[in-house]
Amino acid sequence: MKGKQGFTLVELIVGMLITILIMGAIVSLFSTSVQSGISGFNQQEAYAQARAVMNDVKTTLRYAEGPAVFYDDSGNKIDKPTHENTKNASKVTYVSKIYNADKGKTEELTMEISWAPNSNKKQLLITKYKDKNKDREEIYFPSDKSDKNIEKKSAFSGKGDDFPITISKDNDKLYRITLLYQYQFALLGNKVDELITDVLRQAEAEADNVPPILMRGGKLVVQNGSIRTESDETLLVIGNNNIDLNDNWAKNNFKLLIKYKGQNQDPKRLKKVTVLDTYNGETAEKAIEENIKKYSRAGKYMYNNSGDSWTNDEVNNKKNQDFKNNQSIKTNNVRLTLNVQDGKVISVYGNNAFYANEIILQAPDNVVNQIVLHTGQKKGQLILHASTNAKLRNIYVPEEVALIIYGAQGVEIENCEFRNAIIFTNGGTATIKNSKIFGMVDANSGELKIVGECTFGTFKGTPTALSVFDDYFKVKL
Repeated sequence: MKGKQGFTLVELIVGMLITILIMGAIVSLFSTSVQSGISGFNQQEAYAQARAVMNDVKTTLRYAEGPAVFYDDSGNKIDKPTHENTKNASKVTYVSKIYNADKGKTEELTMEISWAPNSNKKQLLITKYKDKNKDREEIYFPSDKSDKNIEKKSAFSGKGDDFPITISKDNDKLYRITLLYQYQFALLGNKVDELITDVLRQAEAEADNVPPILMRGGKLVVQNGSIRTESDETLLVIGNNNIDLNDNWAKNNFKLLIKYKGQNQDPKRLKKVTVLDTYNGETAEKAIEENIKKYSRAGKYMYNNSGDSWTNDEVNNKKNQDFKNNQSIKTNNVRLTLNVQDGKVISVYGNNAFYANEIILQAPDNVVNQIVLHTGQKKGQLILHASTNAKLRNIYVPEEVALIIYGAQGVEIENCEFRNAIIFTNGGTATIKNSKIFGMVDANSGELKIVGECTFGTFKGTPTALSVFDDYFKVKL
């Protein structure tokens, strides 16, 4: 045993210290690796949620049917959205049409993106509606609704100046989507990243020039009939001094902005009608005045005496009329009796007009004839100016033809459908019977009478009859 020697105490202590140092380095390296892994996981998790929300918003915004609508903190619409006022927005809504491959059809999807309630502008609520609100889905970003630590996890400042969808500062034809997301980075605390993408804005498509359904008269009468609107959300603007309604005049749910001073039946008692006291932050009376001032054309109509002159014989002998390109016709009387076999009233070629003492366009009962576009034309307009009365019966006008009807002493519309029209009189009676009118009816200070079941809606054509009117008569608002 003499040839064998053990470690000295000093050697043993030194060896143990070296081992501890090596193990410490290994543990430190492992800990750092674990922390990096956790950081990477946190980052991936936050990024994945942000990317999913970004893709959803980007895709639907790209297929929006019209421009997105921004709202401020008070819920008022931002009329002229810019980069500066949209970055302080609290909500944005838009409607998209997305193809559903599973169902093999296109679905309408309404998106509403807003600051989530009680989140101090730290969390977004993305609400999606399908099939007119029947299917509803809510997504919270970041995290979920029940997270009590959302303010610590959110990257939003909470000051309201970092709304995720804005008009691009560099190009107002683009929306800019900026999603901020936060994650814990190793031992260095929280780190904030952002996803940014731009989406081409939809054209305004005359959004500022398309009013709610505008109906006006010194007196509104619904006689043995009813009013139906195309959708539940349609708004009627009616400024009247007197109202004479039957009990069943409203056939579906719609909103009504009304200036009511008469002593007759109070429309607030009627079912299926929501009477608004305010609209876009204005009182009902003020909002009606603003809408009528902005959209009414009764006081801006001008007689255009240029054009080809016809005699009464020439007019009465014509069963159908094809206009020439941009032709206006003036005569003492216009009465067209339709040739049923031909299937049309007038073929419009560009900008056409009738100026006459009286205008009567009619088809026989149970026959609805059309005012149509000339072959090869994509759009056109027809102006019917009567210095006394304008009467149309059994007539259909598609949205491609902007129709403007003026009767100084009155207008009578029966069993007609006009898809893009302005109908007005300066003080006579405007009678609408069993017809569908998409556009506006303005009896000014006269009487607006609804007889039978009538449907009203906003302009379907582009350009609208409003913009056609303004271009033709050089109206400057």
